[in-house]
Amino acid sequence: MNNLERGYCIFVQKHSDVDYLKQAYALGISIKTHMPDSKIFLMTNLKIPSYMQGIFDIVGDIPGSDLSAGSDWKVENRYKLYDCTPFEESIILDADMLVCSDISHWWKFLRNFNFFFTSAVHDYRGDTITSNYYRATFIENTLPNLYCGVHYYKRSPANRTFVKLIKDVVCNYKEYSEVFCPNKKQRWVSMDVSVSIAAKILGLHPQITSTVPYITFTHMKPHLQGWDNVPAHWMEKINVCCDDKANIKLGNFAQKGILHYVEPEFLTPDLLLKLESRYHASK
Repeated sequence: MNNLERGYCIFVQKHSDVDYLKQAYALGISIKTHMPDSKIFLMTNLKIPSYMQGIFDIVGDIPGSDLSAGSDWKVENRYKLYDCTPFEESIILDADMLVCSDISHWWKFLRNFNFFFTSAVHDYRGDTITSNYYRATFIENTLPNLYCGVHYYKRSPANRTFVKLIKDVVCNYKEYSEVFCPNKKQRWVSMDVSVSIAAKILGLHPQITSTVPYITFTHMKPHLQGWDNVPAHWMEKINVCCDDKANIKLGNFAQKGILHYVEPEFLTPDLLLKLESRYHASK
């Protein structure tokens, strides 16, 4: 596979309950709508339907043995993107996201780094989130507060040790978590915790993130929205509006940048149709 200069990477593994491939397709459409010249790499163990194939420029299998057998979240193979990305520079995104505006200006900032993870995310109003509700493992064990939902990776010899350690943490998560997360231990594997453990071991935290929320995303987990009465699902609390041009408002707030909508029910057939219509109209 020939290396390309830069592009966006998405990981999807078959899941019994969630159609992550449909989410990746919607994400791909949103990338191509706002940044038509973008290249997208999809790593998956699923067959791509013909109607989706024009969105993904390169599709690759998940190599090696399946590390996620018996796992609910199916993230254990995701680190393999680092070895398999066809791009010299990659922005890696969770499948359950949408790009709501042009973010191509990020590349100029990111090329100054070998790895970059955001450590500050926003609520749907655009305010920086201060709640640590879902981050007890990080706080109680003084782990770097890194989010893998959107992050940058450069193919570089400087990254080899870090990538190798991330792999080792993922593959031996129980042992590492007992040493580095004895308090409020998260017993399931997550890329956020695994990467943060590896970064702490290598002392990389100051080099791979910034407290300035330039590279960030809107994180829609319910307890991060600043509500007094927090519902089980954020869609119970605020309205979703998507106009005919696929511009999205949550409550009365127009969404820009990257929206991490979290709840699969958000991606309705009507919303997907509007995303497809805008994409085809923009071509």
